[in-house]
Amino acid sequence: MLKKAPTFVGPLLGMAGAYLMALAMGCAAGPAIPLQGPFDGTWGSPQLGYDIHLQEPFGVAARPRIAAVENGDPVFRMTSSEGKRFTARQWMTDGTWHTVTGELKPDGTLSCSDGTKTWIMERRGNMKEEK
Repeated sequence: MLKKAPTFVGPLLGMAGAYLMALAMGCAAGPAIPLQGPFDGTWGSPQLGYDIHLQEPFGVAARPRIAAVENGDPVFRMTSSEGKRFTARQWMTDGTWHTVTGELKPDGTLSCSDGTKTWIMERRGNMKEEK
């Protein structure tokens, strides 16, 4: 009998949970969940050419830029947030999850970084009207 779970089990359970939550968000019947968090809504990166729909703490692809990711796929999981800043795990084009940080700027953009590169996300549409 195993005394502890193998080290790869934790990330797999996290990805499975994110997938199930994204599936539930995409398939739920009834009215949309109102947006409440400061990061909720659809965000797009003009630099990187993709959109993500965030409903804290999860995010799904809204306009993926790689063939392996389809609309609605879970690609983001916020692990912590405080005020206008967050830390998250994001699925990247290299096929792995990266730790990213983000900060909501006064101009309404979201400045993100994975420690190697920095990019800007812009809110798409009216946050109050999104589903």
